Amino acid sequence: MSGTEPGPDSGAPDTAEGTETGGDGATTREVVHVAGNRQFCSYEVPARQEPDYTVSPEDGSSGIQQAIDNAEPGDLIYLEGGTYEMDSKVSLDGNGSDGNRITLAGKPGEQPVLDFSQLSAPETEDPEFDFGAAVEVDGKYWTVRNVEVRESPGFGIRAQHGEHHLVVENVASYNNTLTGIALIESSHNEIRHSSFHHNYDPMNAGEHADGIGIKQGPDPQGKNANENMVYCTDMYMNSDDGFDGYRSNDNDIFYSRAWENGKINGSTLAESGNGNGFKFGPHSAGGHLVVGNLAWGNERKEEGEYAKATGFDYNGAGESIILYHNTAWNNEMGFNFQNDGAILINNLAVGNDVESKIWISYPEEFNIFTTADDRITFQSTDPSDPDFLMPASGSEAVNAGDAIDSLNWGTGRSTPDIGAVEFRENATDAVDGPTDTPAVNRSTS
Repeated sequence: MSGTEPGPDSGAPDTAEGTETGGDGATTREVVHVAGNRQFCSYEVPARQEPDYTVSPEDGSSGIQQAIDNAEPGDLIYLEGGTYEMDSKVSLDGNGSDGNRITLAGKPGEQPVLDFSQLSAPETEDPEFDFGAAVEVDGKYWTVRNVEVRESPGFGIRAQHGEHHLVVENVASYNNTLTGIALIESSHNEIRHSSFHHNYDPMNAGEHADGIGIKQGPDPQGKNANENMVYCTDMYMNSDDGFDGYRSNDNDIFYSRAWENGKINGSTLAESGNGNGFKFGPHSAGGHLVVGNLAWGNERKEEGEYAKATGFDYNGAGESIILYHNTAWNNEMGFNFQNDGAILINNLAVGNDVESKIWISYPEEFNIFTTADDRITFQSTDPSDPDFLMPASGSEAVNAGDAIDSLNWGTGRSTPDIGAVEFRENATDAVDGPTDTPAVNRSTS
């Protein structure tokens, strides 16, 4: 594979600090970039509130669990900043309600880190899966915000077997033995402004550790994982895939980024990781809406014609998948969509090792799939720049897209660009697109 540009800082996402108070005493809301496509992903820091419970690092895992067990609908639990040396798992039990969620949050301006490194998986044939998760979601209508989870001997965070209505916001889950956050047969959840990275399962040579996994369980006849949303989130340096939607349906993935997956670290590939940025399918899975995402530098150790780490991969999905305004750059392959019914408009693949595999029925005039860098020029290929993968003035991608009726893309011009990043004279200019709720529906007309 061609050399990979260095990614952004390999730690947690930019910390969203607290609010500021103006000279007149009024509280102003701070807006920062935390993760995801920088043109669309502005995070408004929640205002400081009076908590119902406050937990400090000295209280440890028992203090956190006690506050959780006592919490009622509408309650707020603040975790003070610092490292919590966790000696047991945490279970989000009890139910909030629609409009009265229970919130577990880092105190504004502080960063709590839940470190599970002193725990170990049980000695079984498959100890990683038997351990479960460091943070297990059993209840409904919970919000987890401004918290780091690390060093779990299993999953970092997991919700399974139900409609949980979980919101995960400004959370980092990393250095876990399995997937950073897993939604297994769990529906109606939102993952926003978060980061999942450096997850690696050594027992399986990297095969099972994704950044995000939204999946059906082991029973093919079991409940599926439906109608979840991933929004403005980063997935990188996971030994398997950045995002894996195995046998799930009708999930929305907006303005997110996946890079350098398939790796254990910056220079070592996982023996068995697939290394895809965004992977869907197989079988009857599909119905996803995939908008404004970027994938780069994803790589797989396995070699062969059909063993390519792909920015966006249908993975045998039998149902249609809609992809608008996505960019794949410097992967082994950009896009792999060889199924009937998929809709691809305004997508860009450039600088990948091999040509994308796209059936010819797709609207070629509103997509660019090429390996040649000379067709498309970018203002920057440095991921740390605000104009990363923004097309340069006069590039073939500029003003070449199709205006999609069902999508508020935020361009001020009559025709949008192809790809996930719109050309701007000044890269720091904000776009007019949505900041919290995707302004899109599933209509393809």
